Amino acid sequence: MFSAVQGTRQQLYARPLGQLEATPLQGSDGASSPFFSPDGQWIGFWADGALKKVPIGGGGATTLCETPTLFGASWGSNDLIVFANESGGLRQVSAAGGTAVALTQLDIKAGEVSHRLPHILPGNGAVMFTVTRTLLPTWDDTQVVVQPVAGGARTVLMEGAADGRYVPTGHLVYARRGTLNAAPFDLQQLRVTGGGSVTIVPDLMQSANMSNTAIDSGAGQFSVSVSGSLAYVRGGIYVFPERALVWVDRAGKVEALAAPPRAYNYPRLSADGSEILVSTQGDRNVWLYNIVRGTTTRLTVDGRNMAAIWTPDGKRVTFGSSSGGQENLFWKPANGSGSAERLTDSPRLQRASAWSPDGQALAFVEGSAGAPNASDVMVLTPNGNRQSHPLFATRFDEQYPEFSPDGRWVAYASNESGRSEVYVAPYPGPGPKVAVSVEGGHSPAWTRNGRELVYLSPLGPDGSGPFRVTVVSVTTGQTFVSGTPRVLFETPMGLQAAVRGYDITADGARFLMVQPRPRPPITPSRIVLVQHWFDELRRRVPTQ
Repeated sequence: MFSAVQGTRQQLYARPLGQLEATPLQGSDGASSPFFSPDGQWIGFWADGALKKVPIGGGGATTLCETPTLFGASWGSNDLIVFANESGGLRQVSAAGGTAVALTQLDIKAGEVSHRLPHILPGNGAVMFTVTRTLLPTWDDTQVVVQPVAGGARTVLMEGAADGRYVPTGHLVYARRGTLNAAPFDLQQLRVTGGGSVTIVPDLMQSANMSNTAIDSGAGQFSVSVSGSLAYVRGGIYVFPERALVWVDRAGKVEALAAPPRAYNYPRLSADGSEILVSTQGDRNVWLYNIVRGTTTRLTVDGRNMAAIWTPDGKRVTFGSSSGGQENLFWKPANGSGSAERLTDSPRLQRASAWSPDGQALAFVEGSAGAPNASDVMVLTPNGNRQSHPLFATRFDEQYPEFSPDGRWVAYASNESGRSEVYVAPYPGPGPKVAVSVEGGHSPAWTRNGRELVYLSPLGPDGSGPFRVTVVSVTTGQTFVSGTPRVLFETPMGLQAAVRGYDITADGARFLMVQPRPRPPITPSRIVLVQHWFDELRRRVPTQ
């Protein structure tokens, strides 16, 4: 049983071992994350914002409960289903349907962000699951743990691992950065025993290191049957696409910089235009590229670091870092000397967006306390007691805040209308906001003279890109007046979350952007089946 897309239709497919062809499962439209009931007669899955089940032979699907995207589920022999979402603790619901209740609680002090990929152990007395500490996880900083269902102490089984599962041979199998590994496991004492782990499959496809949190679950693409067969998909972890740093003029003409291709995002120009701050995915660090000399210097070392911006005087860089747990805000000297200094301490992910021109306020984006899947715009005063307070905080997404050059206005994006649009509001307020974009928009940026506001508007109906670079003539001062938006050019630049992913030169004539480079064709996925696998497992990883 597996989920696949044919054309534009996603369904579950079943392929009996005695047949060559897989057939779609009736009633499974839009399904993902399938899992079996203990008796093999039902398939659980997620579709259309709900946890559902369907008979193995197909038919009408039954909705069990509404829930955001599934990040793993396990069906116990007591007919309780334990499941996970992108953030928060595990929950459980009856296989007959009903209200889901909490099963585990995050350890906020330890910086935990999610419990995911649950696996109910035989007897239903304990559950094994993966702990992450950042919303977009650093996969060297995750844990496979086990915890009694009735409550009690949690035991760490493996560091830097994910998607742990127990197999009847007395082993723990788990994924670690695109490999499948095994270690002896004592089911009674709930602990790993023996002489350590052994890599069983060196090239396991794993949903890890993805650029999108909605699919960065850490799940290993493998399954083990009670009869002793192993099925898996090759492919390793996601390889980030290379991107080029480019100049784009107002007519859309592209000129590549000499910087070597990497998985760049969030580029920002220095005030004099001679240097570029840029983040990279994969290694998740912040780099300084000198345009004149063509040199690249890494500014960050520890943790996951992302989305750096300059302070107004150019002496420091401010960025998000997970070196202390959840991704919070730090700064350090722009010349790379000294260590990073923490600016904020919060259990929620934060990302620096813009400094006020006088350097007295830092606007940043933070995961919302009141709406789990939303974000708010906050302001930090770095001097004194470094207090932060909400600037735009509702049940909707508020992102991409940018101060106007005179410091009197803040542009930002909100999806309160049902799609992301750009607004401008007085700073520090109060006062009404003004709608700027017309047919969707985000990632606003002011030109240095304050006479124009630039933003990205989506071409596609799902808002994911490619985008139109759109400009609006504006007047600032005691009041804000917005003109009619006009499109400058289209760009293949991808969406970069929460804060602006491009910059503008001081004269407003060129844009600094990242553009994707061609990728090799995707190799079709194939499921590898290993029968009588338990014999090999016992031989390679002996138990006591």
